[in-house]
Amino acid sequence: LAVAKARLKRNKIDILGMDSCMMSTAEVYYEVRKSVRFLVAAEGFVANAGWPYQDILCRLTGTPAETAAKIVSDYIKFLFEYAIGGQSADLSACDVTLWRQLKTAVRNLKDALSEALDHPLFLDAVVLAHWRAQSYQSDQTVDLVDFALKLKKEAGKIYNEAARHSYLPRGGTKSGKQFDPVALKIKINEACDTVVKVLLGDGKKGKPIV
Repeated sequence: LAVAKARLKRNKIDILGMDSCMMSTAEVYYEVRKSVRFLVAAEGFVANAGWPYQDILCRLTGTPAETAAKIVSDYIKFLFEYAIGGQSADLSACDVTLWRQLKTAVRNLKDALSEALDHPLFLDAVVLAHWRAQSYQSDQTVDLVDFALKLKKEAGKIYNEAARHSYLPRGGTKSGKQFDPVALKIKINEACDTVVKVLLGDGKKGKPIV
């Protein structure tokens, strides 16, 4: 990327397309934040045939944002026959200039998960959300939006069931921290809502990343 930027004499490359499996991750997104404006990549499978470069390159017009979105739509059309055959594929265009918002959202989710994993009431919610969310690479990575939505749902179900049976344990956890189930449920909900809002937007103000 440094060589490409030097040759182009620009601070950032408009679009970085990654024709490889499982490159649309928060880790990759963060690593290219200083060099790229838009990242186009897949969370999961990319066909061995690769991208339809002739179709894509012949229609690269418009702003970087419009072009990144066009690459995604052309790729999905190209792989429609794979879907008919039972092979799924995905591709997304992400605005890397919004990396600070994603960093904050992931950090808040990490803090909520750290507390949830320390208490059996919400540990089950985390495990169930991970099992049920869209995952990739033999469950080593997970779709952040799907995981956040399912975590909020599972945490709410477990909390409400526990409250119905008057089982909301307070006090110390395994690590010795003080635990408040009501406060943690709120923290999980807020962290999950922020992840979804940052990545997909809320239809109000501010730009979504994806």
